[in-house]
Amino acid sequence: MPAEFHVAQVNIGLPAVPVDSPGFRDFVENFDPINRQAQFSKGYVWRLFGGSPDGRRVVDAVWPGDPRVVVNLSVWETLDDLRDFVYQGDHAAFMRRRKEFFVSMPEAFQVLWWVPAWTVPTVEEAHGRLLHLREHGPTPHAFTFRRVFTPQSAEEFASKAGEQR
Repeated sequence: MPAEFHVAQVNIGLPAVPVDSPGFRDFVENFDPINRQAQFSKGYVWRLFGGSPDGRRVVDAVWPGDPRVVVNLSVWETLDDLRDFVYQGDHAAFMRRRKEFFVSMPEAFQVLWWVPAWTVPTVEEAHGRLLHLREHGPTPHAFTFRRVFTPQSAEEFASKAGEQR
């Protein structure tokens, strides 16, 4: 039976140097190869392709309130599939280098949430989820790898909040 929900995730970063500078080149050069690995990973559903003419550079996606922010938005079949990709292999190794490319953020820079299967979240939705996490901590509406909620609890939360799916 197909899943009723997939997990969406966004992580953002404020580049420590201009994105077209030599100090950011290694990030840009590794971005597409690592995302190609994601696309062939178990459970991958979708990822945001930026606003560049070739549709590939995520550095062109615009984060509400700060166009300098780099946005990585994707959808996965299961939380385990996403976790495996994030914390294993080349992605995990490159993620450990985050401080080379991005300013340390005092607030959450990543959030997870459930979406109806085969729907695509927007950058604006991701922004709202991250703001919710920052304001309220992990809830069924916006959570983290450390504090996970079920899709059913997200539905209950949405119902109580009067959200429409």
